[in-house]
Amino acid sequence: MDYVPRGPVDFVILTALEEERNALLSKLPSPRKLPPSSNDNRVYYWCELPSTFADGVDCKYKLIVLCLPKMGRIDAANALNDAIRAWNPLYVILAGIAGGIAGGDITYGDVLIGDQVVDYELQKVLPSGPEVRYEVHRADQRLLEAARNFTDTAWQERIGIDRPEAGKPTRHIGPMLTGDKVIAVNELLTKYRDAWPKIIGMEMEAGGAALAAFQAANRPGFFMVRAVSDLGEGKDKAEVKKWRSYACDVAAAYTVGLLTSGPVPPQAMPARMTGSAFALRASRDDISVEMMHITFAEVQVITSYIIDQPSRPGTSFENTDIAEKLARNGLSSRIHDYLTLGLSKVRLVGEYIEHMSTLDSRFPERVKAGFFNEYNRLTRDGVRQDDLFDGLLKFATNGSQELIRQAAALAVLTYLFEKCEVFEK
Repeated sequence: MDYVPRGPVDFVILTALEEERNALLSKLPSPRKLPPSSNDNRVYYWCELPSTFADGVDCKYKLIVLCLPKMGRIDAANALNDAIRAWNPLYVILAGIAGGIAGGDITYGDVLIGDQVVDYELQKVLPSGPEVRYEVHRADQRLLEAARNFTDTAWQERIGIDRPEAGKPTRHIGPMLTGDKVIAVNELLTKYRDAWPKIIGMEMEAGGAALAAFQAANRPGFFMVRAVSDLGEGKDKAEVKKWRSYACDVAAAYTVGLLTSGPVPPQAMPARMTGSAFALRASRDDISVEMMHITFAEVQVITSYIIDQPSRPGTSFENTDIAEKLARNGLSSRIHDYLTLGLSKVRLVGEYIEHMSTLDSRFPERVKAGFFNEYNRLTRDGVRQDDLFDGLLKFATNGSQELIRQAAALAVLTYLFEKCEVFEK
C-alpha cells in the first residue's frame, strides 16, 4: 500500500489559478495528487522538497499545494482554513501572478514580495464617497528576512518559459494592495497610492489568506510571492497575454528556489543539525516565567495536537529515575535544567490527563502514542541525545514560538519523561 501523507507539514502553498498551480508543480520533485478524503473536499498535491541550509546541512520540507476553486479573498480564506485544519502547516505561501504598480522600476516578469498586505475592502459609504478602512497584515518575519538575503540568482535557471522581451526579473519588497475588485481605473488606484505611496502591486487573495492564517489556532506564518503579469491594464490586453505564462513560471521558480535555500527549520529535524539550532527559542528564565502561568487550557492545546497521532498500545505509565534516565540517554545539563522547570507543572499535567481519562478512557494512551511515534521516527533518522529531546519538544509545540506554548509542551514532555518509556530507561 502506498504511503499516505499526514500532517503536520512545513508549507501549504496556495495558488488562485490552475496555470499558477501547474507552473509550481512543474518545479517540484515528484508531486503527488492525494486521494479524496471524506473529511475535506479540497484537492491536494504533496511532495518532499530537498533543501540545503547555509552551513551545508541537508533537509527536506514537506509541502502541500492547493489551488482555489475561484479567485478572491473569501475563497482564499475558506480553502486555507480547510488546509490548515487538515495539514497543520508551519507556514503558508500564496504564490502566483499579480498586477504591478506602473511608474517606478517595476516591470513585467518582476518578483513582488509583500512585506505587508493592505486590504482595502472594508469601506464606510459617505455622501462624499467611500472612506476606506484599511486592514493590514504583515508577512512572516523569518521568511521575509530570508527573501531579503536570498541573493543567489540560480533560481532563474528554473524558469522554463522564454521571456517575451530581453531582460531578467528583479525582486521588489513592499506593501501589496489586496481586495476582491480588479483595479483598472487610474483614479481609484491613485487614491490608494496616496494613502500607501510605497505599494508595489495589487492582487485579490492575500487579504483572505493572511486573515485565515492569523486566526488559526496554530497561526502559521504567512508569506506571498507574486510575479508581475500586468501593470493595471486588464487581463485581455495583448501585452498582458504575452507575459502571463512567463509570470506564472517566474513566481513558481522563485518560490521553489527560495525554499531550496533552507530559509526556515523544518518540522522534521535533520540528524546532523545540532541541538542548539532546534532547541527552545527562549532563555531558561523566559520559560521559567511562563511556566508559572500554565493552566489546563495550555495543556489542552498541546495534548489536542498530540492525540491526533495514531495509537501505539501496550506502554505503561511507570515512574523512572530521572537522573539515571538522563545519563542512560546521554542528555546534557541543559536538558536537566529544562526538566527541572518542567517538573514544577508535572502535577498539573497529571491532573489534566486524569480528568480527561474520565471522559475518554483511551486519552492517556493516545497522548503517549503521539510522542512514541515521533520518538521512533526521530531515532530511525539517527537523532540522538539532546537533539532527540529538542526534536520531541519541537514536535509538541508544533513549531510554535509562543513562550506559553513552549512552556506547556515542556511540562507535558517532562511528565512523559518521568512517567513512561519516552527515552530509554
